[in-house]
Order: sequence, then structure tokens, then C-alpha cells
Amino acid sequence: MSDENNVFDQPTMIPSSQNLDGNRQSSVLPEIAGYSGFKEIGRGGMGTVYEAVQRSLNRKVAVKILNPGLSNDQTIVKRFQNETRILAKLDRHPNIVQVFNCGLNKRGQLCYIMELVTGKNGDTKTLRELISPQKKVASFINEKQTADLVLQIAEALKYAHENHIIHRDLKPENILIDDRFDQLHVKVTDFGIAAWRDPERTELTSATASFGTWAYMPPEQHRSAANIDHHADIYSLGVMIYEMLTGRLPLGAFVLPSKSNSSLNRGWDKLITAMLQQDPRERPQNMQEVIDRIKSIQTKKNKVTEFSLEQIAEFAIRSVISPLIFLFSNKKALAILGIVTLVCLIIFARMLYRNDKKDDDSTDTVVTVEETIPAQSTDSKAELPTNNFAEETIPAQSTNSKAELPTNKTNIDWRTPKAVLEAEAAKDNPAAL
Repeated sequence: MSDENNVFDQPTMIPSSQNLDGNRQSSVLPEIAGYSGFKEIGRGGMGTVYEAVQRSLNRKVAVKILNPGLSNDQTIVKRFQNETRILAKLDRHPNIVQVFNCGLNKRGQLCYIMELVTGKNGDTKTLRELISPQKKVASFINEKQTADLVLQIAEALKYAHENHIIHRDLKPENILIDDRFDQLHVKVTDFGIAAWRDPERTELTSATASFGTWAYMPPEQHRSAANIDHHADIYSLGVMIYEMLTGRLPLGAFVLPSKSNSSLNRGWDKLITAMLQQDPRERPQNMQEVIDRIKSIQTKKNKVTEFSLEQIAEFAIRSVISPLIFLFSNKKALAILGIVTLVCLIIFARMLYRNDKKDDDSTDTVVTVEETIPAQSTDSKAELPTNNFAEETIPAQSTNSKAELPTNKTNIDWRTPKAVLEAEAAKDNPAAL
């Protein structure tokens, strides 16, 4: 590996014949001792990324080469070297791309060697491909997958912040995705490029040498990159979360995620609103707070009571009013609806008719039962009902007797007239007994 070290230990000077404009990319493949098989896999304003083979270990690596115009600045070169050494300390984290080496290639271009992250098909995939698979059509990632990916990104940024590294250029293009396993694995790359920018040097403010991406930069970074801190990464991550959930950027007075997709947990609304605060002090204080809130969202389910009146009204419009408008604006659909309605009415009328007929039949049956009740028999031999007040059997009354039965049921005398006369005679003439 001596040939590799000799190249990267060269003085940071570029021959005058090779000084190139930073706004123009060189089409010549790079030359780095110990590496071969260069193939361009990405190009941006800061530089170009190549896939190459490290011959000493026979492994594929990624080589990023900055634009020659930027490599001509000694201050930028020194910062690049210092920050790359710090990035080497971050390679222990599973969600951060490993940096192997840095320095100048044979053409005097500043570059660094890093881990090559590829997917199932051997190609390099970024988060941008997941959000916009067609490159032009906006899309979004489901809630569970978003939470899983964001947690990995936040863990990587937390580790970097603890080591005093601020990304400052966080965006979907800088998040590499490894889909070789069941769960998507995140690798954060391009650490610290914007942090190396000196805000006092105007030659680094051209479009091709832009440090940071406008849509993902916090307001304080738009004004000046001199005094930004880790809160800038929190803001950028908030923009990415919103884009992952909705497929759009939170520009201006943006619509909350749960209002554009009612199935989303409203906890995302609160988290994103906090992360996108204009004042850095009003954002979450650190990445650990962001991680805790995302985990809370994962375990907390939406409740029916959490739906606002606006959401209920929107649901009513989508589910009821919109179909009616479509039907009345479409003659064919309206005709079909009329036929279906008529058939339903006929079926309903038939059911009512059958129920009424059943009720009439039931009424006739009851009447017939009442009319067929047999009349009581008038036979004189019928048994008299049992009297609850008498203990003896009631004797049959004589048909020749004119005596009337007493009307007082409590003093009824059931003796025959002859017995009554004999009893009275005994009272009058006790001697006769």
C-alpha cells in the first residue's frame, strides 16, 4: 500500500497547467495509485463520485473527487483533511459510511475514498429513489417504513453530533439505501461539506459550489453558515420526514401530513411542526429528543376522538358529496343509479306486501279459534263447582221444596227442612228427646 500512501501524502499543490474552473467538470477518469476500474456513478455541484476497485484488498470502493477549482484553495483542503480524519472516527456507527482515506490524486484533485453502498442489483440507491421512483412523479413512503428509516438517520446524526460533526447538507440524495436484507439499511454520507465553507470567501458561493441544498436548509443557514449548529440538521431532517410522508416539500404554509392523509398518526404533525420552527431554540434540543418522539409515535395509535372537525368534514365530502357530484355530472352513471333505485323500491314494496298479507292471515286464525270454543253443557247432571267454604259435599236439592236458600254465604245452613223442624221442636220440648 506504499504507492497509495505516497499519492495521498503529496503536498496540496496543483500544477498551473491543471488549474480548472470550479464550474466545469473534467470528463477525464481519475488516476489514483492502487485503484483501477473507475466508473462514474454520480455527479453533483460539489464533485463526482466514482466506483473503483482497491487492488490491494480486491474490494469495490467509492471515490469522491471535488471540483478542481475548489481543490485550489489551501484553507478548504486543510479543513477537508481535518474533517475527514474526524469522519474516520464515525465509521464505527452502522448507519454512517466509512471513510478509508483522503488526499490528492495524480492530477492534484482533492478526493477521498469511502465505503461503496450497493443494493440487491449491485447499483447504488438513495432515499430519493424511494420518494420519487420515477424521478419526476412525487411519491411517499408508508408510515412504518418512514419511522424505521428516520430512526436510523437520527441515530447516525446523534452519533455525529456527539463527535462535534454537523452534516449541514442533509437531503435524500445523501442517504444511501442498502436493500439486500429484509429491512432497509441506511447509510448517511457527505458529512461536513458545508461546514468547511468559509462564509467570508465569495468565490465559494456560485451555484455549482453551493454548500447545502436550498429546500432543506434552515432559515439561519440561508442567511449565513457561520453560526449554525446541530439544530440545522434537525430542521433538514424535519423537511425530509415531511417529504417522505407526503411526497411534497413543506413550502410556505404547508398542509399538515395528517390532513393530506388521515391515516397518519397526528404525532407526526406535532413533531414536524416543532422541527421546522424558524427559531432554532424552539426546535427539539437534540436528536435524542427526536428519536424519543418518533418511538412514541410508533407505539401510539390514532384514536377516533383525535379527529378534528375539519377531518370529519373532509371525509364526508370525499365519501358522500364527491360521488354524488360525479353521478349527477355523468348521465350514464345517473341512469344506472335510477335503475338500481327503482329495482330496490320494487323489492322493498314486495316485502311490505308479503308482511301485510301474513298479518291478515294471522288475524283470521285467531277469530276462528275463538268461535270454535264449545258452549257449556246445560245438563242438570253436571257437577257443581266445589265450594271453598264448605267441608262437606253439597247434597242435591229437592225439586219439590219451596224453601229458598239463604243468600248469606257465610251463614249457609245445608240441612234439609225436616231436620230443621225437628231441631226447632227439640228446642221447644226438650222432654221429647
